[in-house]
Amino acid sequence: MVGFTHDISQIEVFKGSQSTIFGANSIGGFISVNSNDPTEKLEARFNSSVGSDGFYNVGATFNLSLSKKLGLRISSSKNYSNGFRENIFLKSKTTNKRDEIFSKVKFYYKPLKNLSFLGTYIYVDQDNGYDAWAPDNNEKFTTYSDSLGFDSQLTRGLSLESNYQLFDDMKITSITSFSNVELNHSYDGDWANNDYWLNEHGFDPELEYYEYKFFDNNDRKRKNFTQELRTSIGSLVLGVYLKNLKEEDKASGYLYGGLATDSESMYNFLSSATYAQYEFMLTKKLKLKANIRYEESDISYESQSEDNYYYTPIDEVNTEMPSSMVGYSSVLSYSMNKSINYYAFISRGYKAGGVNQEPNLSRANRIYDPEYIINGELGVKSYKSNFRNNLSIFYGQRLNQQVSISSQQYPSDPNSFLFYKSNATEGRVSGLELESKYYSKKYEIGLNLGHLKTWVDDFEFELGIGSSQKAGKREMAMSPNFNGSISFLGYLQENLYINIINTYKSEYYFSDSHDYKTSAYNLTNVSFGYFFNNIEINLWVRNLWDKVYETRGFYFGLKPPNFEDELFKSFGDPRQSGLSFNYNF
Repeated sequence: MVGFTHDISQIEVFKGSQSTIFGANSIGGFISVNSNDPTEKLEARFNSSVGSDGFYNVGATFNLSLSKKLGLRISSSKNYSNGFRENIFLKSKTTNKRDEIFSKVKFYYKPLKNLSFLGTYIYVDQDNGYDAWAPDNNEKFTTYSDSLGFDSQLTRGLSLESNYQLFDDMKITSITSFSNVELNHSYDGDWANNDYWLNEHGFDPELEYYEYKFFDNNDRKRKNFTQELRTSIGSLVLGVYLKNLKEEDKASGYLYGGLATDSESMYNFLSSATYAQYEFMLTKKLKLKANIRYEESDISYESQSEDNYYYTPIDEVNTEMPSSMVGYSSVLSYSMNKSINYYAFISRGYKAGGVNQEPNLSRANRIYDPEYIINGELGVKSYKSNFRNNLSIFYGQRLNQQVSISSQQYPSDPNSFLFYKSNATEGRVSGLELESKYYSKKYEIGLNLGHLKTWVDDFEFELGIGSSQKAGKREMAMSPNFNGSISFLGYLQENLYINIINTYKSEYYFSDSHDYKTSAYNLTNVSFGYFFNNIEINLWVRNLWDKVYETRGFYFGLKPPNFEDELFKSFGDPRQSGLSFNYNF
């Protein structure tokens, strides 16, 4: 979503498990996006872009200082592109469109010297199409569906951060947030039309007495409330965190292999956590930081499905799953001097279990349990002259590992293709990461390299009605062995620059439930920029060499009349070029 990069001050990437303190839990790292806060200056910014594939973007930001105690910042952006697909049946190039609006209002109020409030309101409107798959796996981005799919979202969110400096070394922080999200996901389940199936595969609806035509629609309403309260006393941090998420789902179509035409469900997730952290100096150069987090969660799920064709009774699903989890971390860092720092890190992270919604699943597969990971990491960070280098090696043992399974319940029905989560026994991850950057007055060179080795033990999952299959004993899905990037930023003149970024990713498994892999690929992005006074103009090209690369892969039976299982792939965006304009008032 392009709006999330508009008026942003900082993007932080936290690697590894974050099951310790501050906010929500994460087992595999998370990305923290911090937008600009109101300032005391009057400020205005305007940006716009145009490009190929019908792309355009318009954004504006205004900062108002209403008084010394009150500030207001308003930002909004509109983004549109056709979506890089051409539907030859519907004769349209917008069936996979990306049409997004992102708006944000922030206020800062400091009524007292030791009391401040920061409030945020966000509004997101995504009216995106969904038409990304084709039965022939063509690499020309041509689709054949006869029903429009959507991947839309309407989000409204509020948050309030309150800070009270009780004493010089004691601070109390409260963060309250609420969001209301309406989502729609719908798609053409057979990815084609009657003419295509007749001409390419000989499927004649008049002879078969039915149309090979499927469509699914899913509407969701999600309300989420979180409350965090923490206090810091010197080097000690104590806090509590509460989350309550409620979701209502309504689905219609040829559901669960034709067993249902309509389905309604209610999902309720309640989580509470307490945490503590303490940081102290063992010597002048040796520092230890340790923290622990205890969390309890309760998940309840209810669903009712109806068959309005044959009125066949369908069992209701009513499941509840409580769990409790403990995470901790400890990092020992040694500052050899001002420019070199060594560290050793150990942690225990967790990921809550959950409920699979598919009514056809057996009770054994209805729920999946929490996953845990024990991480260890050694690293060094150095800052010398014009060089910055970070090197780390890590190892993780995953216990009760959660895996994503896909299976087709009925061979002749593509809409009976379902996803659910299960637990394997154990898994392992290990690797090495290097981040290096060189600075000078005229150019910057960056190098990022990553090597990852993974393994998941064997496990068994349901393949269909009355059958199962074993998987595992191999590398994890979506885990390339090698990835990296090299970047160059050079100033051709004082106000003219070129920026080149090349990224690489090795092959990896599409899924935990089949053994097909992506191809390795590298992508190159280039931009030329010119700035003068308060204006910046940027000419850019993404995917310069127009590489075709896979992003997802499903393995199931789609094509009549035999419905043999085969791999179907979707692809990343082709080459796109454009021109951007930025102006600061």
